[in-house]
Amino acid sequence: MQNTQTPSIDALLAYVHAVLPDHRQGPRDLRKLAIYLRALLIAEDLPDRMDAWRALNGWLAGGALWNDVYIDSADVHGSATQRFAVLMDVLAAHPELAEAVRHALCLILDETDGANLFGEVGIPSDRGFLSEFGDRLTTRLIPSPRDDHDLGHLMSRSYTRTRDLTLVRGLQPSSFQRLVDILFPAEEPAITAALQRAMADGFRLLLARLQGQGLSQKLRTRSQPGPVSRSPFRRLADSCENLLCAWEHGSLPGPLLEAWSAGVAACRDEMHVISTRLEAEGISVDIVYGLDVLERCLVRLEAIVAVMQAGRSSPAPALALLQQLAFAAHESTSLWHVVRSNLRRLQRRIVDRAGETGEHYIAETPKDYRHIWVAAAGGGLLTVATAA
Repeated sequence: MQNTQTPSIDALLAYVHAVLPDHRQGPRDLRKLAIYLRALLIAEDLPDRMDAWRALNGWLAGGALWNDVYIDSADVHGSATQRFAVLMDVLAAHPELAEAVRHALCLILDETDGANLFGEVGIPSDRGFLSEFGDRLTTRLIPSPRDDHDLGHLMSRSYTRTRDLTLVRGLQPSSFQRLVDILFPAEEPAITAALQRAMADGFRLLLARLQGQGLSQKLRTRSQPGPVSRSPFRRLADSCENLLCAWEHGSLPGPLLEAWSAGVAACRDEMHVISTRLEAEGISVDIVYGLDVLERCLVRLEAIVAVMQAGRSSPAPALALLQQLAFAAHESTSLWHVVRSNLRRLQRRIVDRAGETGEHYIAETPKDYRHIWVAAAGGGLLTVATAA
């Protein structure tokens, strides 16, 4: 839709009013929907499209338009999804407008890289807890430069506040299926293909991260003895690449899925071995952190494989992946979250060890006593920094 053909704000507002009964046309926020839609349609470059897309998503997460429920053809909508339902009704009633929105979305996908969206968002760095904490603290003090060509960066910017999660938290599969049918129709496979390529690239990034972390010296020395070639983290990379290549060619044979499931189970068994030895040899923040990275990679890989298996007819896995990405993006900039999650895991390891052996971490030498004081001071600094 060219700029000269783009409906005016008043015309778009009339589209919105046309799908609503008279008693629902009062909220002033409906005009903002028309403003943000037009901004998306007339955007001439990627930064403007990104700004318009974020503004539209912010409007969708704005909460209730009315005090009662709103019913459309797919679902009954409470406060979290009323705005989403109105937008879907408007696009369904005006196919030419839906086509223009798809065109804007296609332009965004053509000019961006989505690998980091699936393979990096919410996955901690490989450099350890202190480095991850330092990176987040630096980002809070000195915000990173804007990168409009990275969809992962867009996701992180879109879910900085808790209220930004309102819509994705409330979406149901039936409503999400409606979005898929309108914005990703089967007769226009280009948009879906762009996301599939990004998901495949992200899948490979996750495999590289899983293999690198699982074969790192700090974890390998606590794994079962054997050559690197027999490590479950190394073997999973091979089985996953076979699975991904088959999916890219339009099939998912049963034996490949079985090999994938067996590989994931073997990785978790190896992680259990590492955890057991950790309890026997002493608690380490970096090793607990490394196990957390591995678990996050496996969970993300499992979510992507579920999407691969489901196809278009079953929206629940795709919605679950979207929700996982949104919550991970929200947590990825939080200092308190990285501290809390690692302290919780450390506490669980310590409690498990004490429960099994009856032993507790006490100072037996002056060196141990000084270490306790240093650790306590470090914990206090972390608490002050995250609360500030």
